[in-house]
Amino acid sequence: MDPHLMLSRADKLHAERCERSVQRHMDTVAQSWSYDDMRAACTYADEPAVPQFQAEGAALRAWRSLCWAACYQMLNQTIAAGTPRPSVEEVIAALPPVPSRPEVS
Repeated sequence: MDPHLMLSRADKLHAERCERSVQRHMDTVAQSWSYDDMRAACTYADEPAVPQFQAEGAALRAWRSLCWAACYQMLNQTIAAGTPRPSVEEVIAALPPVPSRPEVS
Protein backbone atom coordinates (compact mmCIF):
# COMPACT_ATOMS: atom_id res chain seq x y z
CA MET A 1 0.00 0.00 0.00
CA ASP A 2 1.09 3.55 -0.69
CA PRO A 3 2.33 4.93 2.65
CA HIS A 4 1.23 8.42 1.59
CA LEU A 5 -2.44 7.48 1.42
CA MET A 6 -4.54 8.12 4.49
CA LEU A 7 -6.28 4.85 5.20
CA SER A 8 -9.42 4.44 7.19
CA ARG A 9 -9.73 1.45 9.50
CA ALA A 10 -12.11 -0.11 6.98
CA ASP A 11 -9.61 0.42 4.16
CA LYS A 12 -6.83 -1.14 6.22
CA LEU A 13 -8.95 -4.19 7.09
CA HIS A 14 -10.03 -4.58 3.47
CA ALA A 15 -6.43 -4.33 2.25
CA GLU A 16 -5.39 -7.00 4.77
CA ARG A 17 -8.20 -9.32 3.57
CA CYS A 18 -7.11 -8.78 -0.02
CA GLU A 19 -3.46 -9.43 0.84
CA ARG A 20 -4.33 -12.70 2.58
CA SER A 21 -6.47 -13.78 -0.38
CA VAL A 22 -3.78 -12.92 -2.92
CA GLN A 23 -1.24 -14.86 -0.87
CA ARG A 24 -3.58 -17.87 -0.67
CA HIS A 25 -4.14 -17.69 -4.43
CA MET A 26 -0.41 -17.65 -5.11
CA ASP A 27 0.23 -20.46 -2.62
CA THR A 28 -2.46 -22.57 -4.29
CA VAL A 29 -0.80 -22.11 -7.67
CA ALA A 30 2.62 -23.03 -6.25
CA GLN A 31 1.07 -26.09 -4.61
CA SER A 32 -0.43 -27.12 -7.95
CA TRP A 33 3.17 -27.15 -9.21
CA SER A 34 4.11 -29.48 -6.29
CA TYR A 35 5.69 -26.87 -3.99
CA ASP A 36 4.68 -26.36 -0.37
CA ASP A 37 3.80 -22.73 -1.03
CA MET A 38 4.92 -19.69 -3.03
CA ARG A 39 7.79 -18.90 -0.67
CA ALA A 40 9.22 -22.40 -1.06
CA ALA A 41 8.89 -22.27 -4.85
CA CYS A 42 10.72 -18.95 -5.03
CA THR A 43 13.73 -20.33 -3.16
CA TYR A 44 14.53 -22.41 -6.24
CA ALA A 45 14.80 -19.42 -8.59
CA ASP A 46 18.51 -18.94 -7.92
CA GLU A 47 19.41 -22.63 -7.50
CA PRO A 48 21.00 -24.05 -10.67
CA ALA A 49 21.43 -27.65 -9.44
CA VAL A 50 18.12 -28.74 -10.99
CA PRO A 51 17.28 -26.58 -14.03
CA GLN A 52 13.57 -27.53 -13.97
CA PHE A 53 13.15 -26.34 -10.39
CA GLN A 54 15.12 -23.19 -11.12
CA ALA A 55 12.94 -22.35 -14.13
CA GLU A 56 9.74 -22.97 -12.17
CA GLY A 57 10.98 -20.93 -9.22
CA ALA A 58 11.95 -18.04 -11.48
CA ALA A 59 8.60 -18.12 -13.29
CA LEU A 60 6.62 -18.16 -10.04
CA ARG A 61 8.80 -15.48 -8.45
CA ALA A 62 8.28 -13.14 -11.41
CA TRP A 63 4.54 -13.82 -11.36
CA ARG A 64 4.43 -13.16 -7.61
CA SER A 65 5.94 -9.72 -8.14
CA LEU A 66 3.44 -8.91 -10.87
CA CYS A 67 0.57 -10.07 -8.66
CA TRP A 68 1.58 -7.85 -5.75
CA ALA A 69 2.08 -4.87 -8.06
CA ALA A 70 -1.39 -5.38 -9.57
CA CYS A 71 -3.02 -5.85 -6.18
CA TYR A 72 -1.51 -2.72 -4.65
CA GLN A 73 -2.12 -0.64 -7.75
CA MET A 74 -5.80 -1.56 -7.71
CA LEU A 75 -6.19 -0.90 -3.98
CA ASN A 76 -4.24 2.37 -4.09
CA GLN A 77 -6.20 3.67 -7.08
CA THR A 78 -9.57 3.00 -5.50
CA ILE A 79 -8.56 4.52 -2.17
CA ALA A 80 -7.01 7.61 -3.81
CA ALA A 81 -10.03 8.09 -6.06
CA GLY A 82 -12.52 7.46 -3.27
CA THR A 83 -14.29 4.86 -5.36
CA PRO A 84 -15.86 1.74 -3.87
CA ARG A 85 -13.38 -0.87 -2.72
CA PRO A 86 -13.07 -3.85 -5.08
CA SER A 87 -14.22 -7.15 -3.70
CA VAL A 88 -11.62 -9.76 -2.90
CA GLU A 89 -12.91 -11.72 -5.89
CA GLU A 90 -12.40 -8.69 -8.15
CA VAL A 91 -8.85 -8.26 -6.90
CA ILE A 92 -8.06 -11.92 -7.58
CA ALA A 93 -9.68 -11.72 -11.03
CA ALA A 94 -7.54 -8.67 -11.89
CA LEU A 95 -4.26 -10.44 -11.13
CA PRO A 96 -2.00 -11.41 -14.02
CA PRO A 97 -2.71 -14.84 -15.47
CA VAL A 98 -0.87 -17.80 -14.01
CA PRO A 99 2.26 -18.45 -16.07
CA SER A 100 2.68 -21.62 -18.04
CA ARG A 101 4.78 -24.15 -16.22
CA PRO A 102 8.24 -24.09 -17.84
CA GLU A 103 9.53 -27.23 -19.51
CA VAL A 104 13.27 -27.73 -19.31
CA SER A 105 14.86 -30.63 -21.10
